[in-house]
Amino acid sequence: SGQSGSTIDGVLVRVANEVPVIRPKYVMVTIGTNGGNTREKLVELVELIRSYGAIPVLNRIPVKSDDSSYAVNETIGSVCDELEVASCRFDLATAYEGDTHRQDASMFQSDLLHPSVEGNYAMAKRLFDIPGILLHTK
Repeated sequence: SGQSGSTIDGVLVRVANEVPVIRPKYVMVTIGTNGGNTREKLVELVELIRSYGAIPVLNRIPVKSDDSSYAVNETIGSVCDELEVASCRFDLATAYEGDTHRQDASMFQSDLLHPSVEGNYAMAKRLFDIPGILLHTK
């Protein structure tokens, strides 16, 4: 249910409107590239998803060329650790030689913001970070 330019506030609204109707097993969220993430809002998001009986997955965002993604991913990681939430490490998939402070430009389109085909493939492989998630796909 992604929306270009959205922030966590928009995700909270969409989760509240869509999850009770769709009733998914997992709700996978990648949010923070456009700013707006706070620890409090991420906790609210996790609690909201869980209140509908779904399993939240908070993904780290891809590495940005200006390194602003590092702090966002630290916050996401700490919430995941604290609340025992699974996460795909999209930062590792798009990092230069495993350094999550440095973007691997070959994983991005020329704008260095949107992942390329190769970047999306590398991120999709990170689904294996979540034990058992692929067992629930059709």
